[in-house]
Amino acid sequence: MDYAFPFVWKPVTLDSREQHLRIAHTIEMRNEFKNGRMKQLKDIFGNLILK
Repeated sequence: MDYAFPFVWKPVTLDSREQHLRIAHTIEMRNEFKNGRMKQLKDIFGNLILK
């Protein structure tokens, strides 16, 4: 698995005939999303939110 990207390809199985993306590390993804969202809000509202 490539740790630069938090997604992995889940292989084809008899139960699921198509490949699909699966989040490999949900805790890390949650933290990345939260950090990205806070940066977005800071860019929009300036330093009023994050002081």
